[in-house]
Amino acid sequence: VTLGVPTTAVAVTQGATAATTVTVARQNFSGDVRVAAEVAPAGLTVAPITIPAGAQSATLTITAGPSAAVGAASITLRATGPGGAPAGTATLPVT
Repeated sequence: VTLGVPTTAVAVTQGATAATTVTVARQNFSGDVRVAAEVAPAGLTVAPITIPAGAQSATLTITAGPSAAVGAASITLRATGPGGAPAGTATLPVT
């Protein structure tokens, strides 16, 4: 599974929420894929999502707390398959 994220930064304001689409390219795998933040800057929270079997994308929600740092950063996302098997990583730019 190859995890895809936008190459342009997702803008999220302090104290607000932003959403973006995460995609998967499946290679001989059709089951559910769980996507969660492996590394996120302090003050940013990423809600884990599941891209269901057969689906190619889902919406990922990023919340910036009131004390989140202002400026460019990145979030490392990890995709896992059944039983937690690693399926890929991607870096999502945020501002």
